[in-house]
Amino acid sequence: MRSRLVGDLKHLQGVHWAALIGPDGMSVESWSHGQTDDQGAMWMGLMERAEKIGSGQHEVITVLAEKATITSRRINESHFLLVGAGSEVNLGALRQSITQISEKLAEMLPSR
Repeated sequence: MRSRLVGDLKHLQGVHWAALIGPDGMSVESWSHGQTDDQGAMWMGLMERAEKIGSGQHEVITVLAEKATITSRRINESHFLLVGAGSEVNLGALRQSITQISEKLAEMLPSR
């Protein structure tokens, strides 16, 4: 079921990969049109820095570049959903899909 939920993001135009990241920064479930092995661990460092700047945990973080977007959404204390997309993605649709999928995943995942 978790795999199907993460895989549902591939139906959104412009999404290139998605991963459910666990407490160790490794992918628990993922799919991609390339590699996603190390994105979780790298993203955790970015989340820690953003927490220091914003004085607390962020539920959603989005990084926009000219030709790419990476978005994460915290699911619980130990898991987050990480999605990579091209510039053609509809950001509103992406955020809405990530929110809906994260809420469903939260019901299935243990918290730390």
